[in-house]
Amino acid sequence: MRGQNSSFTQLRATSTSMPARRRSPRSRSETVSPRCKARTASRLRFGRSHAFGMRTSACPRGSSGTEQLYPWWSMGLLGPVTLTGNHVRLEPMRPVHAAALLEAGRSTEIWAWMPARPLTAQTMDRWLEKALQAEAQGREYPFVVVRLEDDRVIGSTRYLDVQEEDRTVEIGWTWYSPDAWGGVVNPEAKYLLMRHAFDDWRAIRVALKTDIKNIHSQAAIKKLGARYEGTMRNHRIRPDGSYRDTVVFSVIGSEWPRVKTRLEERLRA
Repeated sequence: MRGQNSSFTQLRATSTSMPARRRSPRSRSETVSPRCKARTASRLRFGRSHAFGMRTSACPRGSSGTEQLYPWWSMGLLGPVTLTGNHVRLEPMRPVHAAALLEAGRSTEIWAWMPARPLTAQTMDRWLEKALQAEAQGREYPFVVVRLEDDRVIGSTRYLDVQEEDRTVEIGWTWYSPDAWGGVVNPEAKYLLMRHAFDDWRAIRVALKTDIKNIHSQAAIKKLGARYEGTMRNHRIRPDGSYRDTVVFSVIGSEWPRVKTRLEERLRA
């Protein structure tokens, strides 16, 4: 990036609950007993709330059909975390952000393709409360997007449809104030989210979805390097009562190194 240290080792993920831990090397050939799933399920039930804040992994199947263990101590937490880049910082969304989010989201253009339109203090409070309820249930991890240049909240994004055992997740509910459109904010935010999901949480798939009529969003997702998977017909009902078809894109683990390099080159330009 011009005028800045372009080393992406500076982009970091910081847990809000505990200091970063050194990850142990992962053995790709380590096989496990049939009890692996039972042990993992037990860890998943209790791991989220225990004192050390660690999480467990599932036992994914390798291409040979043998079960492999991705040690739970080698994986980071998906959330809540703070992700910091050279232009933006993604902070866990909290009630204290309500006023700043309301200010950032005042333009009605932002909500044209969204299922909710929190344009008043009351509706923003409800919107934020629902997001935090989903976080408490482990289904979503919402963020506010802070522009480092002026330390101002300029939007929001989140992990959603979190599948702990399968290590799949979706990135969505992304919106920015109009003055952040078309620049480096969105690609860097997506880079931070995908890098944390793949490199720290060991995701095997990250999905991105959008309204079939939102051509701008589809173009932005394709530019990230995500692949089109298909269209979900009559997936949702829009606020105006019309039926929405949803376009689905994704990046899978084997594609991430290429997508990562492409995004880093784009952010340096």
